[in-house]
Amino acid sequence: MIAVKVRKVNTITNGIIDNGIVLIEDGKIKKIGADVKVPDGVKTIKAKYVMPGLVEAHCHIGIWEETIGWAGSDGNERTEPATPHVRALDGIKANADEGGLQAALHEGITTAQVLPGSANVIGGHGVALKTTPKTTVDQMLIKNPSGMKIAFGENPMRVYGVEAKKMPATRMGVAGVLRE
Repeated sequence: MIAVKVRKVNTITNGIIDNGIVLIEDGKIKKIGADVKVPDGVKTIKAKYVMPGLVEAHCHIGIWEETIGWAGSDGNERTEPATPHVRALDGIKANADEGGLQAALHEGITTAQVLPGSANVIGGHGVALKTTPKTTVDQMLIKNPSGMKIAFGENPMRVYGVEAKKMPATRMGVAGVLRE
């Protein structure tokens, strides 16, 4: 168990608590309050401000890895405009040297939905996970699949129409790919 004595605690349900205490046991918050008693012998640390972990609803961390260059660019499967069979889960580098996961966690993002990029009209399955790096991505999972990435904007038209000279090159083409 760890006790955190905090100048300001921002809670989800009870607003801001001044001079609060947060008790943490087995990595989970056990109690929060201004009048929480700290058991004898419990390690106590001080903090100025504590708030709940942030949730990133749409990101690409782990599939565009920041540490290994082009070989870690797994955000888009650019072989065809509809790839509903691909999964962001399969492209995530989960270990501790993946810079995007480290940066997210450092900034307070504890949970993220990782989605394929927007190159394809149908990009594939997303995955919800915790951002604490683990040995395997399976240890980080919350929900898989967590959703399907669909892009209606200019990205599929640019990737396929402008760059590859094939469909979809227009919004009509994007809608047609989606209907298929």
